[in-house]
Amino acid sequence: MTKGSTVWLLAFSAIAALGAESHVSTNAPEMEVRFYDLQTNAFYSNLKFQEPLRNETNFYLLRSYFLTRGVDLRPPSTIFLNERTGKLLVRATPEIQKKVQPIVTQLNTKK
Repeated sequence: MTKGSTVWLLAFSAIAALGAESHVSTNAPEMEVRFYDLQTNAFYSNLKFQEPLRNETNFYLLRSYFLTRGVDLRPPSTIFLNERTGKLLVRATPEIQKKVQPIVTQLNTKK
């Protein structure tokens, strides 16, 4: 097993565990898992352009970027950024997923 597949396996395990826990509570929100393909050069360039004064990791910048646009990805939502493969995994309610898609599309667009 490669390092990359181990990381994805851990992410899937964490999501499965979170999904299993959500069946315990009858008030748990319905969650969806979506994968987004990133155009890495444009995505990271645009992300750093939007948050120019911050010297943080791409993951932290992304989470902050979503939050400033009204998309809260704190638990029970989950976000996983694989910079090496250019994949973004988001586990969130359908309403949040509808907000995530245009933000990812905007960051993926070359300027």
